[in-house]
Amino acid sequence: MADVFDAFYAELLRCASPGEHAADMRHEARNGHYAGVPRAQAEEIRIQLKSMLERKAADTNNVVVEMLKSGGKELFNMLAELFTDVLDPAMEPPEFWKLARLKVLFKKGDAQQAENYRPIAIFPVLYKVFSRVLLARIKQTASEAQSVDQAGFRSGFCCDDHLFSVTLIWEMMNEFQLPLFVAAVDFKKVFDAVTHAKLWETLREQGVEDRYVHTLERLYSDQNGQVLTDTLSKTFSIRRGTKQGDPTSPVLFNAVLEKAMRKAKQRWDQKGFGIEVEPGRLLQNLRFADDALPASSLSDLQAMLTHLAEMASEVASKFIWERPTFWRMLPGNNEEKKGRTVVSVNNKPVEFLPLDGSTMYLGRLLTLGDFHGTKIQHRISRGWKMFWSLKRTLCDKGHSLRDRLKLFEATVSPTVLYGSGTWTMTA
Repeated sequence: MADVFDAFYAELLRCASPGEHAADMRHEARNGHYAGVPRAQAEEIRIQLKSMLERKAADTNNVVVEMLKSGGKELFNMLAELFTDVLDPAMEPPEFWKLARLKVLFKKGDAQQAENYRPIAIFPVLYKVFSRVLLARIKQTASEAQSVDQAGFRSGFCCDDHLFSVTLIWEMMNEFQLPLFVAAVDFKKVFDAVTHAKLWETLREQGVEDRYVHTLERLYSDQNGQVLTDTLSKTFSIRRGTKQGDPTSPVLFNAVLEKAMRKAKQRWDQKGFGIEVEPGRLLQNLRFADDALPASSLSDLQAMLTHLAEMASEVASKFIWERPTFWRMLPGNNEEKKGRTVVSVNNKPVEFLPLDGSTMYLGRLLTLGDFHGTKIQHRISRGWKMFWSLKRTLCDKGHSLRDRLKLFEATVSPTVLYGSGTWTMTA
């Protein structure tokens, strides 16, 4: 089994051409000047360690985060010296930081197909602490480069922001009996194919300091991976894609998606694609882990997806995306409701959900039919499922009522009330 995943990821993450890796290293090879990188501070390390969860599995060196937390000021000072060396442009990161052990988690579909598993990299705990320190230094700059459309992995944003936007769009289009077409797209697979050269170029364009981009370049160069199942696979080279499980990966993911979206939105603005939410302002996409593209016509939506595919292909050596989900809301007895249910996007057939169909979006069951009723019934159903999974403990009088209520409030209540900030107050 390990060899199957080894062959799959070795192909997915290798360079598309012999020159691609050379281009990736071209910037590093220049005799450019890098401004001095501020030394790592013991306080930075203490703050990052404090935020790391405990009771997690040990890394391949049998190190757990509790060991570092209990090391005290003396250990923090030693780590600061180590991290300062890693930040030095003249130094190379420890070699064992460049070997990623990949554990694969089944998502859905055919369990015999390697592409239906999500890889999570197991990194040394020391590397994760360093990555968090680096992330803290670049996060604000990277976030400021994002448009308001992006709510994922950003301070001050949450799922409710986009769920509320979707609710307002549906209510507005429903009230004025206007057509609404929406595509839900999962772009996560695209960024297994992102070329590292494009990644560093994008970060520099978005204002991340060159000295920190150079550090990331050195961390990503000459990477190797192994897949851990019942056995350990052969070692393979990793020459593209972001590291699943690395604290910096969400920021890198957002940066590349922003680059593709900016170019696509320039075309959309020229064509007037999207939903007009106020005079002169068009809503064209809502980005998080899942991305939603709204449009007022089917032809607009098809064109938007085609443009986005073209732009994403410029940053990814292979264009891979999950098939988008289409659904539509049409006013009255519009004959188009009975029309075609299959359209072509990027030369691939895509089927519309039925009029009463639904799909998951940011953890919420979304339909353009019974919009509010469906989501509330779904949350109630999920709440009952959570209750039944914990029934033995919740109903066990051997535990105090207070403890059982605390468990209920920590599990069942948030399950039912997820996204409740966007619920309608009237029937």
